[in-house]
Amino acid sequence: MQLTREDEVHVMSARNVSLGGLFVDAEPEEAPELIVGRTVEVVLFAPEDAEAAEAAEATSEQPEDVVGSARIVRAEATSARSGFGLQFTRLDPQNMRRLAQLLKRLS
Repeated sequence: MQLTREDEVHVMSARNVSLGGLFVDAEPEEAPELIVGRTVEVVLFAPEDAEAAEAAEATSEQPEDVVGSARIVRAEATSARSGFGLQFTRLDPQNMRRLAQLLKRLS
């Protein structure tokens, strides 16, 4: 996934993705401009693995990236995990549908 804030672009791993938001793995000190309360542009890249390709063939739909905005609602830096909790603030209907399809494919 990609987060963009002004001129800063970060490519990070996402987990715990839901229709409401996600958690991204990152070391907060490596991205000091990402602070709680700020809004970022988010791109969730469509998976390109063999399983995703097979699912796309079966449904005649190619997976598409999900694009929207999210607010940083939590920053964590513990020995167990480090990163940011994001809450979606803007996903148009098309991107909401893409996200729902992505979650369905991954479940």
